[in-house]
Amino acid sequence: MRKYYVLFVTLLPILGACNAKSSKNQYDLAERLFEEKKYGASVHEFRKVVKKDPKSELGIDSLYRVGVIQRLYLHKPNLAIQSFQSLLSRTEDPDLERKIREMIGEMYFSDFNDFQQAAKLYAILVKDKSPKNKKRAFYLYRYGRALFLMGNFKQALDAFGEIEEKYSDGRFYEKARLALGDTLNSSGQCHKAIKAYEELSKSSDKKIRSMSIFGMANCYEEIDNLDKAYDLLTSIKDSYSTPYVVDLKMKKIKRRKILRRR
Repeated sequence: MRKYYVLFVTLLPILGACNAKSSKNQYDLAERLFEEKKYGASVHEFRKVVKKDPKSELGIDSLYRVGVIQRLYLHKPNLAIQSFQSLLSRTEDPDLERKIREMIGEMYFSDFNDFQQAAKLYAILVKDKSPKNKKRAFYLYRYGRALFLMGNFKQALDAFGEIEEKYSDGRFYEKARLALGDTLNSSGQCHKAIKAYEELSKSSDKKIRSMSIFGMANCYEEIDNLDKAYDLLTSIKDSYSTPYVVDLKMKKIKRRKILRRR
């Protein structure tokens, strides 16, 4: 009996090496299928690696690849979310966890318009204030946008305000300032919104500039300064991303001005 036990123990490293080699071969096959654009077959082979070595580096990477393929190539975000959530329970790498939560949050936000679930994911990412979290300003912006679209204006203002305070020299400052104006506008604080928009009306970014002027025009229309609203819309008639929207607004204001004279 002891002889068989010794034999079994001796064979263990060999069996482990064979299993590792088998998983690597399976991974390489999945890679080749992906390169051949056989995405469904590639996912099938990556899943085999995950099943054989669920917590190994190869298994973790395979499950990540499954989620990415499902999201970007098979256009099945619901399955991708399941794969990424499964991966979250297996990995202990904080950088990978951050990346996965960002991708899940983006799918909830963009694919399903589930802003509540998106906000939960971004809230976790925002709480991470470590130096390694280099995208915190972006996460704050997305968190604020999700809150805004949920109608939670107070918390949205806090998120955008934090970007202004802590990331004033970053690429998300102007986006946050514009979102702040939109939030103030939507919550009935038009005079404060106008101040936020006015700063951006001089932006070097053409899109930000025209959107801020459009926001100002909305505010002036809301407080019944129709002449100012009309003049602002006239100034962006040819530069706004959707000119027909500006045209409709101008026609609406023009009708209001005619009715006022009667």
